[in-house]
Amino acid sequence: MPKKLLARFEPLRRFKGFNVPWTEDKLFNLVKPYHPTNPHPSDLLTHEQGYPVFGANGYIGYAQTYNHDLPQVVVCARGNNAGKINLVNAPVWITANALVLQTETQQQLDKLFLYYHLHNNPLESYVTGGAQPQLTKGSLNNFKLVYPELAEQERIGKFLHLLLEHIELTQSKIQVWQEFTQKLRQLIFPQGKQELPSLRFKEFTQPWQNTTVKQIGQRFNNLRKPVTSHKRVPGTTPYYGSTGISSYIDGYTHDGEYILIAEDGASDLNNYPVMQTSGKIWVNNHAHVLQAIPEQADNDFLAQALKNVNYKVLVNGSSRFKLTTVVLDNIPLKVPHLDEQRKIGKLLSNLEQHIKGLEEFLAHLHKQRKALINELLTVNPIED
Repeated sequence: MPKKLLARFEPLRRFKGFNVPWTEDKLFNLVKPYHPTNPHPSDLLTHEQGYPVFGANGYIGYAQTYNHDLPQVVVCARGNNAGKINLVNAPVWITANALVLQTETQQQLDKLFLYYHLHNNPLESYVTGGAQPQLTKGSLNNFKLVYPELAEQERIGKFLHLLLEHIELTQSKIQVWQEFTQKLRQLIFPQGKQELPSLRFKEFTQPWQNTTVKQIGQRFNNLRKPVTSHKRVPGTTPYYGSTGISSYIDGYTHDGEYILIAEDGASDLNNYPVMQTSGKIWVNNHAHVLQAIPEQADNDFLAQALKNVNYKVLVNGSSRFKLTTVVLDNIPLKVPHLDEQRKIGKLLSNLEQHIKGLEEFLAHLHKQRKALINELLTVNPIED
């Protein structure tokens, strides 16, 4: 009886220089699967000075020692995260509630390739149990993996990991710039009972004046118009609610430069939604619409001043916060001369535009990474 030919596969996209067909085998023929032991209770620490402990729901604490000195591909085996793939750095203690897929013993799979391949072929469908979801070794006995030669695996794994590091670096940059902008805003605006800010452009020496939002800003709430989702006609105009754009529709309610501030629906009082818009927009009745009064205030400055406000003492409601028009109109502000306003507004707005550019770049990287993972790791059978 003739020997059965092994199935061969070709990925949708591959690096130049690699043309050997991919093959298929059971995952457990390629890795050593096991559940490690749990750390002894006496080894657990209450502070962050030991080795991290990785369990069913990710990192759960610290221990005095570790049971893995090399990074491992780990599958959460219990609870809501059962089936989730992780690349766990070492040294680390991995508990019995996680399934380790060790590649060192068989040396047939590159660790990074395995990690990204399983991300592209999720294991959640192998999870059993209702109230207590779990992923057992037995449920993966027949799970098959399609893979190339080791050199191609290493090339794919390294490339995708470099792309992930680029994403993480961009995320870190965004966080740094956000923290810097927030700190600068606190320094460049008077805080509490201060009459003048801690940091000021040297050419300005005039005192700041006490005022309110109503005295330097004009509301355009009368133009707002809510539209239920099934009645919205698709278009190019951003449709704004309390926290930002929810869809794009045809038509508009406002055209120009405006400041939108959540009336209700805000979930984070420490980062209360204050948004600047330009051009045609459609605003529903969950966001106040403001514009600085010309010759009284600069629009960029007013937006930044509103971001400096403590809304915890202004909103009412226990489960759904609401900023009423009366409260908004009477928010106390300190403002300098218009020229100083413009300089402050431009500085902080430029920083926010820089952050927005990084966020757009990050979104592009995520989209590109998702597409590349799909193209590099999705295969089609080769017809003989």
